[in-house]
Amino acid sequence: KALLPALRRSARPAAEETADASPRILIVSSMSGKMPVPLLSSYTSTKHAAVAFAGALPNQPAYAPSVVSAVQPAASGSEVHG
Repeated sequence: KALLPALRRSARPAAEETADASPRILIVSSMSGKMPVPLLSSYTSTKHAAVAFAGALPNQPAYAPSVVSAVQPAASGSEVHG
């Protein structure tokens, strides 16, 4: 309830620059949201849930004018993944 009004207010200045003034919501997930990872069922299920949430959110009446995207990057070389 608190996020959406602030998001809509922040989109108003963009309306002056472009024809598309819809608020944008970006959800960062993982490729695990598309492909299960063996032995990581908890991680994989949360990523599937994030992708499903991104797909369902624009169909909610309160968020209908919003543009929702899910980004699903692959693993990258880091201390976490080696």
